[in-house]
Amino acid sequence: MEVKKNVLDNLESEVRGYCRNFNPLFKSASGSLMVDSNDNQYIDFL
Repeated sequence: MEVKKNVLDNLESEVRGYCRNFNPLFKSASGSLMVDSNDNQYIDFL
């Protein structure tokens, strides 16, 4: 059971880890679409 818990903890930490390194400045958003200062578009799925 302990091994399974460690695997799940590691996988979960990878899932939420991307947003810690993500720091763009968004200039607009509408619904789930977000646009940064370089006009790159992102889908906000959180």
